[in-house]
Amino acid sequence: MTTSSTILITTAHGMFGSALVRELASRDDVHVRAMVHSRRDDDVDTDSITYVTADLDDPATLPSVCSGITDAFLATPMDGRIAARETALIDAVREASPDARILAISGAVDHQGDALSLQHQKALDHLKASGLRWSILSPNSVMETSLLPYAGTIENDAIFGMSGEGRIGLDALADVARVAADVLCRDDTDGQEFVCTG
Repeated sequence: MTTSSTILITTAHGMFGSALVRELASRDDVHVRAMVHSRRDDDVDTDSITYVTADLDDPATLPSVCSGITDAFLATPMDGRIAARETALIDAVREASPDARILAISGAVDHQGDALSLQHQKALDHLKASGLRWSILSPNSVMETSLLPYAGTIENDAIFGMSGEGRIGLDALADVARVAADVLCRDDTDGQEFVCTG
């Protein structure tokens, strides 16, 4: 197998990371380095996927998984440590693979400066100032999570909401993963934001 890129996928057990691992699994021009906190029984290494363990909360574990990559997909859990985790990964990539590009996921929906959005913006600002190549993927609300609270009413052919006459665009997770894979496998996406509108 001849690979043209080695892509590190953070939080490979997470929603976006696992969908992207599945999307890239069949490509013979890509080697995926799937980063997980701890391996599970179903984490099987193949010719195109290698599972690696590292902890975004422990920056000392990051340089080895970042070494030799061409690209990284950056997604982190949505909690009070977003900025610290994402900044740690950005710094590790800059030190270990300074020619690599980072594709960061960032929601397209404006949450009016809530605490998590402010943390995430801090990390994005750090990425843009890092000297690394970067792109941003900004999906609207993801269907699988946005519709989850309505599971019971959907079974009865109804969705109740408070959007009034407003239109809401929902993205399917598989579509977000396809866009991420396309961006990661191209060389002409640096400095661009890709908004998935649903």
